[in-house]
Amino acid sequence: MSHSTCLVVAAALIFSVSPAWAAPFSFSTGQPDAPTRMAAATRVEGSGLIEIEAADDFITTAEQTTITAASFFGLLPFTAIVSNIDQVAVEIYRVFPLDSANPPDGRVPTRTNSPSDVAFDVRSSDQPAALTFAVTNLGNASTTNSVLNGINPIPLQTTGGEGPATGALIRIDVTLVSPFRLPPGHYFFVPQVRTNNGVTFFWLSAAGNNPPQFTGDLQAWIRNANLDPDWLRIGTDIVGGAPAPTFNMAFSLTGTTEAALPAVAAAILPSSRSVQVGTPATAFATVINPGPTTVNGVGISINAPGGIPATFSYQTTDPTTNLVTGTPNAPASIPPLDKQTFVIALTPTAAIPPTDVSFSFGGGNAPVISGVNTLLFSASTTPVADIVALAATAGNDGIVNIPGSNGNGAFAVAIVNVGASGTISVSVDTGTAQLPVILFLCQTNSATGQCVNPPGPTPGPIALNVNAQGTATFGIFVAGTGNVPFFPGTNRIFVRFKDAGGAIRGTTSVAVRTQ
Repeated sequence: MSHSTCLVVAAALIFSVSPAWAAPFSFSTGQPDAPTRMAAATRVEGSGLIEIEAADDFITTAEQTTITAASFFGLLPFTAIVSNIDQVAVEIYRVFPLDSANPPDGRVPTRTNSPSDVAFDVRSSDQPAALTFAVTNLGNASTTNSVLNGINPIPLQTTGGEGPATGALIRIDVTLVSPFRLPPGHYFFVPQVRTNNGVTFFWLSAAGNNPPQFTGDLQAWIRNANLDPDWLRIGTDIVGGAPAPTFNMAFSLTGTTEAALPAVAAAILPSSRSVQVGTPATAFATVINPGPTTVNGVGISINAPGGIPATFSYQTTDPTTNLVTGTPNAPASIPPLDKQTFVIALTPTAAIPPTDVSFSFGGGNAPVISGVNTLLFSASTTPVADIVALAATAGNDGIVNIPGSNGNGAFAVAIVNVGASGTISVSVDTGTAQLPVILFLCQTNSATGQCVNPPGPTPGPIALNVNAQGTATFGIFVAGTGNVPFFPGTNRIFVRFKDAGGAIRGTTSVAVRTQ
């Protein structure tokens, strides 16, 4: 396989990415309520104390939101002073079940609308290139209730809280030297503080969330290391009552929004790999810079690290030979109107169900498009089929053109099974997009292109046995029933290859449009 097909897929995406423009972003729940109703412990593990995480939510709506600074209000017990604070961390979580591997286990009343199992992104002051902070003492403060030790699984979760707390009212201002870059979505903000004398910092509540600050505003949650990966609602689950209180926590975020991500396009081929645990799964990636200036620091990382049990690496390659160049995991610079090719490798350390793994290219400067620059990745403890599939269109540009709203188009797919022998079911669909097309397919004679299984096109699916290192070819036929606009990131046709158990062991896709 060469990078050429990967290159044209990435190039096609450039036409759907417009130049970015920035606007200010800010979000705030306000200052602590008066009287302050809740002090929720949140701390970095250390000094013999386990980790505690308190979380409150916010939303972003722009195509990219870059968070460069944050502030939050807290209570520092009188047994510590500001100079005792030696570490601050901030985390971003998405809403369960995103970034979560564990189903609800019955240890908490609910996981609906809780933060995920693992963080989406993290910054900490123990890495000065990621985060710096400043602390301001605003005088004394007291709260009517607090949560510190009473973070328990059911049936002991409702403690009513641990009563009043007093201390110094402080504001911690965080500068994100390495900003958070967030696609549109619903997130939780989690600040954590560590002191060098073992005193726990408390995050203070803001003016409630009834009425909510925004549509979908959620109440604050909390967990400690003993409850992980589960979470409890501070008000509903721990304080309790009829009705139970709900809390927002006092914090603010600032940064910028962009109407479109920077004009960098990326593609990955093949778009799926299925391997045995311990076996590396490799694929090629191409990143194109169509802009007028050099893009520096273009590396590749898995989005939401820790989400899958696998190690990851990347390395630049020579696109004409597919041979690696440079050194592993070294970012590259891409000159204007140029490209850089890479090989990526994921090595699973445990079984993984088919998972659409997304990547960050150059710090998130390429839009994530499922089936284009994601990798449908799975791993099994036993040998499985691993269908490497490539699609070919008439223009060799990754686009099926339908002449007129009722015209017909077609493309071909070739596969090789680099895994174990098995029976494979082949199907075709338009993914999450509802497009005015009717799809047919058949297995073809690789020499003549004629349908052989079945002898004529069918809506499918079709089944065949594919030996290890075996190959096969297919024809996919597209009948238009209306106009399909050219949105190559979303308007696509997917060909999927499933094993006898229904697990996807291979996939490929092409863009489709009406001409």
